[in-house]
Amino acid sequence: MLSEANRATIRETMLQHVMTETAIVARRNGSIVGFVTFEVENGRYQQDLSRGIIQNVYVQREHRNDGIGNRLLTAAETALERRGVDVISLEAMAANDRAIRFYRRHGYEDYRIELEKPINSDPQK
Repeated sequence: MLSEANRATIRETMLQHVMTETAIVARRNGSIVGFVTFEVENGRYQQDLSRGIIQNVYVQREHRNDGIGNRLLTAAETALERRGVDVISLEAMAANDRAIRFYRRHGYEDYRIELEKPINSDPQK
C-alpha cells in the first residue's frame, strides 16, 4: 500500500468511523495499540439477510497475542449485533495465514472467494 499517498484518505475514513461510532480502539498506558472498524452493509439491492462487515482489525505487532484482537473483534461483533445484523462478513488477504486462522477460531468460514490476476499476465505460460 502507498502509505504516504493514502494518508489523507485514511485519516478521513477513520474520522468518518469515529463520527458514526463504527470504530473501536484498544489502548494500553494511554496509547492506541489497536483498532477495529465496521459497518452495516447498505447496498442498492434488497437482500435476504442484513450483513455487518468488519473492515479492519489491527493490533500493533508488539501487542499481538495479548488478547487485544479477540476483544476488538468481539466488541465489533457485539456492536453489529446491536445494530440488528443477521450475519457478519470480513476479509483477509489470501496469504495472511495468521489472520485466517484467527478468524476461523472465532467461527468465521469461507463464504466468497475473490480472484485476481495482473492485466498483462499470460495464463498459457
